[in-house]
Amino acid sequence: MIQKSYVHFILLSLLVLLGVLIYSNSLHGPFQFDDKDYIIENASIRKAFDPKAILNSRWGGSRLIAFMTFGLNYHFHRLDTFGYHLVNLLIHLINTFLVWWFVRLTLETQPPLQKHHDLFSYLIALLFLTHPIQTQAVTYISQRFTSLAMMFYVLSMCLYIAARRGGVSPPFVGRGYRAPTYALSALCAVAAMLTKQTALTLPLNIILYEYLFLASPKEKGRAKALHTAIILSFLLIIPALYRFDILAVLNAQAQSASHYGDHLTSFTYFLTQPRVIIKYLQLLFVPLGQNLIHDVPTSQHFFEAQTLLSFAFLLMVIVLAVKLCRRHVFFSYAIFWFFLCLSAESSFITITHVMFEHRLYLPSVGFFMALTYGGWMLFKDNRKVIIFFIIYAVILSFLTYQRNKVWRTDISLWQDVTQKSPDLLIPHVKLGVALLNKRRPIAALKAFNEALRVDPTHPNVYYNRAITYNALGRRQEAANDMLKAVEFGLKVPPGYLEELKRSLSLQQQ
Repeated sequence: MIQKSYVHFILLSLLVLLGVLIYSNSLHGPFQFDDKDYIIENASIRKAFDPKAILNSRWGGSRLIAFMTFGLNYHFHRLDTFGYHLVNLLIHLINTFLVWWFVRLTLETQPPLQKHHDLFSYLIALLFLTHPIQTQAVTYISQRFTSLAMMFYVLSMCLYIAARRGGVSPPFVGRGYRAPTYALSALCAVAAMLTKQTALTLPLNIILYEYLFLASPKEKGRAKALHTAIILSFLLIIPALYRFDILAVLNAQAQSASHYGDHLTSFTYFLTQPRVIIKYLQLLFVPLGQNLIHDVPTSQHFFEAQTLLSFAFLLMVIVLAVKLCRRHVFFSYAIFWFFLCLSAESSFITITHVMFEHRLYLPSVGFFMALTYGGWMLFKDNRKVIIFFIIYAVILSFLTYQRNKVWRTDISLWQDVTQKSPDLLIPHVKLGVALLNKRRPIAALKAFNEALRVDPTHPNVYYNRAITYNALGRRQEAANDMLKAVEFGLKVPPGYLEELKRSLSLQQQ
């Protein structure tokens, strides 16, 4: 037993070391994108240990715990990003351990795979750790919402499983600690739901897991009733934490931030998601073409070719999982996990960005479980499985390290986005502002010209180009752009427009 524990310690330590190595070039990256709203300009996190300020902010309590961690970071590091990145990496490493523990707990009682539970748990944890799709949830500071919610989510699952099997004696299942283990599981469930709303699938996941792995016809009626009551108590967490207005959710509309000019409703958002999920699967299998903001046109009709084919393919996968449920329960559950954990952000709830890679962070666990099982079924040889997945993990590690280079500066990030999504407005504007801040007005002018190609009537673009012209000493063009910015809706002080026109006429004389 001591020798086996020592082996576990060595292997888990190697995973930690590998995680630190592949993310070592991300620890000094700047704040990016929404970090400005969530951290830099968020006054509610300026006082550490002050949840009241966060509760009174525009985000309310739905992400309370994540914002409190940002508050602690601000208390110790102010706006030095190293501390923020370090915490994000630590959470990712903890999640890797939790994935290992969860898979191990699941397979310890599955006769066909029981003797392979060590192999599966380490390989799945390795894939989760090294896959470059995770960079957006780890390197992008404000997406701590995603990684932290997963930490509480999977820990709650692990503790629930351990409690059902008698209690927990870390890190393995033991006896005599059932009640406190249930309590800790419920506490983690609450923490997950106070970190990100996507954790609302947790009670459903526990019910699914209970049905597939834990429920036994041999259990006495009283024991079954107790377990049912515990599961239902998890369900009560959701209405206790959130106030859902179903009609408001279904009637929500928004302008798409994933394809310029598209209008989203809950129905068109739902129609678009099958194509998005297919893209997610492609990125998980072959992680090439990663992008902060993918350009995804909105599906308008169910019978559009890509929409219909995507929907049919995903339906076939789900039907396959149902049919294989008895003979290959681990594989089926992995597929169910993937779709269930995606459902909060890939269904009817309208979100302005129809696709974001960090949304795969939790669902990817199911994908890696299915992939590892599929590899094992294909090779039927542990040695071949280990060699194949280690080679795959080496490739993934290299791609993760390379992807983190894109996040090193705001210029490199937005250059990457504009190259991959040239017809989106925001990336060109962000790139132009970043270049202007670095005193590169000629390059910034090119970026703003590209933004005006996408939308020739956007006031903020004209305003930024006016500042760029001014930095280049081209005063008249600057004044002309400022005039256009005002005409297209830029809010200015009273009398500013008249003064601008007068100044422009003087320049022309």
